[in-house]
Amino acid sequence: MQVLTGQGEAPSCSSPYLSKAITVMHRPSPLLVFLLFCSTSLLTADSPPFANWLEQAQRDRDWATVAEVAARWLKADPNQRGLLEDIARARLYQGDLKRAEAQLDRWEKTLATPTASSLALRGELAFAKDRYKSNKAREYWMLSYASKATADVARRLTDPQLWHPSERKLFEQWVLRISKTHSSAQTLTLATETHLRHRDWQALAQVIASLNEIATRSAISAAIRLQTSLDQRDQLAIHDQRVADHATGSAFAKRASYFINQGWTQLALEDATQSLAIAPRAVFPKIIQARCLMAQGESDQSRELQVVTYKEAAILTPEQQASLLKLDALASQAIIDPQIHKQRAHLLQELDQPALSLLDLSIYQSSQPEDPDAWVLAGKVQLDLKEPAKAKAAFLHSRNLGPNHAPAWQGLAETALQQADYETAEACYQWLSDRDPSNVQITEALQLCQSRRQR
Repeated sequence: MQVLTGQGEAPSCSSPYLSKAITVMHRPSPLLVFLLFCSTSLLTADSPPFANWLEQAQRDRDWATVAEVAARWLKADPNQRGLLEDIARARLYQGDLKRAEAQLDRWEKTLATPTASSLALRGELAFAKDRYKSNKAREYWMLSYASKATADVARRLTDPQLWHPSERKLFEQWVLRISKTHSSAQTLTLATETHLRHRDWQALAQVIASLNEIATRSAISAAIRLQTSLDQRDQLAIHDQRVADHATGSAFAKRASYFINQGWTQLALEDATQSLAIAPRAVFPKIIQARCLMAQGESDQSRELQVVTYKEAAILTPEQQASLLKLDALASQAIIDPQIHKQRAHLLQELDQPALSLLDLSIYQSSQPEDPDAWVLAGKVQLDLKEPAKAKAAFLHSRNLGPNHAPAWQGLAETALQQADYETAEACYQWLSDRDPSNVQITEALQLCQSRRQR
């Protein structure tokens, strides 16, 4: 998120504009040179028009000139102490945090009590130093908003990244408070999740009306999504009743799926977390958790779950979801048939979730270590994980358990082909072709290996 001023949007600390501004600190802009010349040479009889110059520099976002003109104006008229704010902001937007803080300190000493503007600027300075590493900026912005509600501070406080997940209730309280005075698409949409949590359909309808009044593209898009949730409240009521009647991990997982498909990531995350608390061996709610965390920008936490989320791998079809939920339910029973873990490992490998598949497979193989099919699956998973050496070892072990086990030979052939070991790949495909000469795919693969060996 970028730093905002009353005149418009200022450059962030990593923007190309800021690099240019920092250069200006050492190489004055033509406007600054002209203004300094006028103030010292041409207008000695009358007071220079500092106000016009300052306004022009702010409009051009020429922060070096803003700082210089404000400083000269303050020197000419020490009573214009509010110029210290302009100097501090200009230094902040230039990325000169040390001088920005010094000017802010000077300005605050002239104030009887901190103002909404000084607190907001103090928050911007703290944010430029720490980003999201501490709550200092947020605390200043909260004080600023309590003193005077402004749009810039409202936009800051409704940034979800400023709030730790454990502070969700406090965050929602602030969002509801801000939405009453600042009806932006962002605040209204965030407030809606709270309305939906309490199934307050009347408040949701009011939000939709407010978004339609805003009439921006983002507001209209949000209104359409909210209207969908409003229209499908009967479907949500079914999920609510199922949770109330049974309170099983599966019931919470299904409602979590409903929420994530509607775009309500926080509600989905809460239900998925509750589902795992009830059924810790379930996998589907873990996939929902990963999708929610990625959507909320928590990529590190998502990776810890070992769920693949890129290329829509974590988005399941209704049939895939039903199959996984069924296996999750069976895997959550007190007495589990080992075949359940094998079946779920197969499904997860097909769903491009190799790490999760490997976890189930290791549980199955701990009690069934001599199943050649399981070792073939292990080889496929290792290939998905970009571990060809481990894949080869798994396929070899499967072949040792069953010398005539065709899938093991197939796995060895494909692994060798990927590694450009055409001699081994040809030998494996030849073995397969001798036993199934009518298989066109094997014949073509064999011919490919032969042609590449001859090059």
